[in-house]
Amino acid sequence: MVMFVGGLLGIGAPTGLDSVAPVAAAGAPAELIVRLRPGATIAVVNATHGTALVASSTSGAHLVEIVDGRPAEVVLAELVLDPAVAHVDPNAEVRSPAVEFSGRIWAWQASTAAAASAQWAPALLRLGEAHRSATGVGVTVAVVDTGVQLAPVAHPALSGALAAGYDFVDGDAFPDDTGNRVDDNGNGAVDEAVGHGTHVAGIVRLTAPGARVMPVRVLDSDGTADTWRLVEGMRWAAANGADVINVSAGQYGSSGYLRDTVAELRGQDVIVVAAAGNTGDSRKSFPAAAKCAISVTSSDRLDRLSAFSADGSSVMVAAPGEDVVSAFPGSRYASWSGTSMATPFVAGEVAVLRSAVPGLSFGRTLAAVIGVTARLAGDADLGRIDPARAVTAALTSSIPDPKKSGVESECAG
Repeated sequence: MVMFVGGLLGIGAPTGLDSVAPVAAAGAPAELIVRLRPGATIAVVNATHGTALVASSTSGAHLVEIVDGRPAEVVLAELVLDPAVAHVDPNAEVRSPAVEFSGRIWAWQASTAAAASAQWAPALLRLGEAHRSATGVGVTVAVVDTGVQLAPVAHPALSGALAAGYDFVDGDAFPDDTGNRVDDNGNGAVDEAVGHGTHVAGIVRLTAPGARVMPVRVLDSDGTADTWRLVEGMRWAAANGADVINVSAGQYGSSGYLRDTVAELRGQDVIVVAAAGNTGDSRKSFPAAAKCAISVTSSDRLDRLSAFSADGSSVMVAAPGEDVVSAFPGSRYASWSGTSMATPFVAGEVAVLRSAVPGLSFGRTLAAVIGVTARLAGDADLGRIDPARAVTAALTSSIPDPKKSGVESECAG
């Protein structure tokens, strides 16, 4: 892995992929993701370049590791020039931005169910008004994250809302949000991401109480995955009925594989909503920066961008991301801050909109209604989502021209 600082569930094997590869351990051979041109074979490519097959996907991609000890950048440069190779990407490290900088503002704090009911964000977003028209019924939102609380029982905030999911960390159909008491990423903290997926899922349920929540575990208990595992999780979710995919994680540095995957899912009318990152600058995080994704940053209760919020041209909208109270393992509640928390508010808004107007697709309609109905306030160059306003616009077809409003109407890989 090349590092870039970046009802209960049913049982069944994953579909939509051939094999699942673990994240490479520290000191393991570097890995690359290779996509071939028609007629080429991975066996010949491996023999030519000193690589070995780790896993293959039904998308046509292959995960290979470098077994002859050469630097990853050298082998990657060779593969780029190989006429048999269409695309090659590093298998980069993926992290949740909410746990990327331990101990800073976005570290979680214990809270209560009462605080969850009384918090500021739902009133600001006018969720009650939006829910009078639609609640997300008939829509499934995949939370591709650390899993959700399933044992000994599902978290009360998610009870009755869960769809069948999958665990790509342990390789089973029980994506429980739990720790292993090991410092997997070597940062000196143990299990610092436990609860992240449960918290994100709770925000989806708060925003779209009628939607189904599909937990897909790709991040380990330290909040780490890699490009390959993230893509396999996203593709599994789409193949198993997800309409919306929430990714509160990402990698810094461009990724053709993630860009193409988001575009592929868009072609299947599956919408990816992703966290822009907690860098406080304009660095791009993927998949959020992919043109076909909805990239989300964090705002405060005065509609100002949070100090930690990533911004820049790829960010589409803001949503509440400070002191958000949601579900936490142990059937508890916690307050957490970060673009990770802002993102599921937007994923939930997408679910509500698609429930209100089932034919709403990504292009001129859905992207426009979310972006154009976002309210400008403390930061005049970026809008904070307004689900009530968005639902009204969608139901009345009063959607402004996205080209005139600066909202992109189409996407490309």
